[in-house]
Amino acid sequence: MASILDNKFDRLDEVPKLLEQTTETLQAEVMEEVERLMSQLETVDGKFVLSEKNISILESIEIQIKNKVFSPQYETALRKYAREFTNQAKLNDLYFDGIVNNYEVKPIYEKVIRQAQRNTIELLTGDTFTQPLMTPLKELMNTAVMNEGSYYDTLQGLRKIILGNDQVDGKLLSHVKRVAYDGFAISDRTYTSNVAKDLGLDFYRWSGGKIDDTRCFCLERAGKYYHRKEIEAWGDGKEVGNCGHPWQGMNSLTNKDNIFSLAGGRNCKHSPLPVSEKSVPASVIKRNKEKGNI
Repeated sequence: MASILDNKFDRLDEVPKLLEQTTETLQAEVMEEVERLMSQLETVDGKFVLSEKNISILESIEIQIKNKVFSPQYETALRKYAREFTNQAKLNDLYFDGIVNNYEVKPIYEKVIRQAQRNTIELLTGDTFTQPLMTPLKELMNTAVMNEGSYYDTLQGLRKIILGNDQVDGKLLSHVKRVAYDGFAISDRTYTSNVAKDLGLDFYRWSGGKIDDTRCFCLERAGKYYHRKEIEAWGDGKEVGNCGHPWQGMNSLTNKDNIFSLAGGRNCKHSPLPVSEKSVPASVIKRNKEKGNI
């Protein structure tokens, strides 16, 4: 059982990592393409010329960059990432099979994971994926040409947008990191929460790996056991402890219903893991009887 859980939580980092690495490579290729396109623009003494040719090139840039963004390498990595949602659900099924008798995967469970998968993949394709890059990129290039700005300064600005620097990630990578990691973790929690409800499991252990920037909210709860109603209360801003409400990193949409999916918030590596009541410490049972939760 321990190896199943170790694998389950390790994968929250490992599965999105390939997509992140592919995106880093992709950003470098996009930068090369942008430099190629910029070299076609007319300049005089290091400044852009406001001309029909330059405006025509600007109009074609969006399509050419989008074609570069949706490369075969990215599409392959995205397909592999998408398959891992189902594999993660199977890993959770192994866990549930070990804590309840006669566990059976129901069709509704499979629909839950497919929906979570679809929601995340939509954010990593199409205009939703390219907009964080294309909007500032087009604005900078258009402004530079229309105002006959500096070629060098524009190129440096584009590098920051596309590649980032020591302080910030490039726009594509920033988007992928947020969506791929949170989307995979949220789908994992959503699956376990829905299965737990269906199985009548009301107790959870706040589980997951500790990282350097683990937020106060999760540090206060890590490794401890709670009743479903206690966790729901946090989502409503009640009994949250010393970290306050809203706590640092909390998703502003968090409420009593979705806290089981959103957990501590952005880039959270912890999850409320459903457990059988027989594994819950007697003190936790006593506390919840006194609260009227059971």
